[in-house]
Parts: sequence; structure tokens; C-alpha cells
Amino acid sequence: MLIILLPLQAQVTAFKNPKITLAEKKRVFLVTATCYYPTGQLTADGSKIDSLNPLKHRWIAISRDLKFKFGDTVMIKGVGIYDGYWIIKDKMNKRFKNRIDLLTGRDNKIGRWDKITLKTN
Repeated sequence: MLIILLPLQAQVTAFKNPKITLAEKKRVFLVTATCYYPTGQLTADGSKIDSLNPLKHRWIAISRDLKFKFGDTVMIKGVGIYDGYWIIKDKMNKRFKNRIDLLTGRDNKIGRWDKITLKTN
């Protein structure tokens, strides 16, 4: 059995400034977010879109390089009124990298936000 004792100063510093573990770092991404509105009735996973109020679903499309599964819930921060939990229901075209699309209606605020935080649960 190996026991390592740290000097008191190192223990206090580690307690005051806890480091993010590697596993936690892998769960936080900086991505570009845009909005889209439905042009069809179904998402890539087969879910039916309410065309009168698509924003109520809180569904997103995600670029293929981010390697999430349909149905995963993610927390999005940095998009103002759209901050919060969203469910992955669609995939973007393979030409897009490090990007998400928020499913909104034609009457909702649209935009592009760079370097927003996407965090998995």
C-alpha cells in the first residue's frame, strides 16, 4: 500500500480550487448555435414536429462530429431566451462541424451565437 502525504499548503490549495476532472471536461463543448424552423413533419429520428408551435418541443439538431445519440438531453448556455435543457432529435448535414441548430418557429427570434456552452447530463 502506497500513501502519499501532501504538504498542508497543497491540501488547502486543492480544496479551495477544485480541478475539473478529465471526464467532466469531455462533457462540456463550445459550439456555434443557429436556429431553424421545420420544413417537414419529421425529424431524423422519426419524431413528429408540431408545426404550429415547434419551439415547445425544445429539440435540437446536432452536427455529426459531436457524436451524441438521439434522445440525449443537453444543457445550453449563452443563447439568451433559449438557454436551458434541449433534447437531441435531429442530425445536421455532414458539412457542418461543432454546431447545433435549435428548432424554432418562423415567428420566434432567430440568430447565430458563437462559443456557447453545450453540456451533457
